[in-house]
Parts: sequence; structure tokens; C-alpha cells
Amino acid sequence: MKKFIEFALIWYSQQMAIPFWIIGHPLGEAQRISREQCKAADPAVSEKKVLHTCDTLPGNSGSPVIDAGSQSVVALHHAGSRHDEVNFGI
Repeated sequence: MKKFIEFALIWYSQQMAIPFWIIGHPLGEAQRISREQCKAADPAVSEKKVLHTCDTLPGNSGSPVIDAGSQSVVALHHAGSRHDEVNFGI
């Protein structure tokens, strides 16, 4: 029987540079974890969206944005921006 990890959902404290992880299936491929240079952006929150610098690809939408320290979900990855090199979580 497969075991799954449960993550708690927390209210994000809006601190910049907090390390994040994003676990997902970009481009429909095998599961990947984005963690290098993956952190809260500066500013960390804008227009009710969590801003992050994690490397993502199409297909990562809906992936949990996880605070690496508390191992809690702070947002769901929503979209990327080539303009600012910042990604958005909701």
C-alpha cells in the first residue's frame, strides 16, 4: 500500500527569502521537486498572491508551495512571469 505525506496548510507570514519547495509533475512528466533558489520573493506577497522564485514549468499549476522549514503548505502554484522572473501562488 502506498503511503502519502500529509502537509498542514498555514497562514503565510510574508517573510522574504524563506526557503520553499514545490513538488509537482511539470509537463506531465515524473514527479520533480523544485528547491534550488526556491524561496519567497521580495516582496513576498502582492495583490493577495504569494510570490516565489522556484523553477517551474507548464503543468506545475496546482502544485503545493511548501515552506521548507515548517513543511507546511503556504500556497498553490498558479502561474509564472517571464517579465519579473517571479512566480505566483494563490
